[in-house]
Amino acid sequence: MNFANTARGFQAKINAIAAVAGKTGEQVYELWRKYDRQCSLYDQSPVMSEFIQWYANELGGDASALWYAVDAVEFTA
Repeated sequence: MNFANTARGFQAKINAIAAVAGKTGEQVYELWRKYDRQCSLYDQSPVMSEFIQWYANELGGDASALWYAVDAVEFTA
């Protein structure tokens, strides 16, 4: 699936993570897709909090800032 075709709320969360990580939404979405594929191998659902935990280093290393960015989107949506 193309990032532009995902749900707006999901895009907002990915873009919030991207802003903190210094990446584009597309780059973070590609990491999400990698995570999603790994989850499917283990028959589990992808979860945003776990995604941040798994990829914190690739996303700049500040997991707390990533959490706050996603939380801010959830509270304003």
